[in-house]
Amino acid sequence: MDEQNQLLSFSNPVFNAYAFYAVIIVLKVLTMAVNTGRLRQKNTAFSNPEDAILFGIEPSKKNVNVKHPDVERFVRAHRNDLENIISFLFVGFLYVLTDPPYDISIYCFRIFTLARIIHSVSSVKVNTLLRYAAAIPGME
Repeated sequence: MDEQNQLLSFSNPVFNAYAFYAVIIVLKVLTMAVNTGRLRQKNTAFSNPEDAILFGIEPSKKNVNVKHPDVERFVRAHRNDLENIISFLFVGFLYVLTDPPYDISIYCFRIFTLARIIHSVSSVKVNTLLRYAAAIPGME
């Protein structure tokens, strides 16, 4: 039990790296959520009538449940993040418990984090080839 506690402490460089990259990934997901909301407001493409009311806009068929292409692109990128990042947090945590070598661990965490950032940017900027290339490291 004591060895397991040591694996999950910040004195363990692998856990330290995992925690650092997990925070970056979670902040990226939150940023995508905020940007999706901002795009919904900018394009008056709200998902619920009460969202329109919150911004002082009268809800109508023109601004509620509207499928605006820019908003939908962000929604898909955010959904894809949620599908992949939750598994990273879970599998990465279990990986730390195996007491892996630091060098391999840091590269795995860096590659996954960089790939997710590139995937999100390329999803939003409509770069299909780059998006597919960035999705490969996240496949399980």
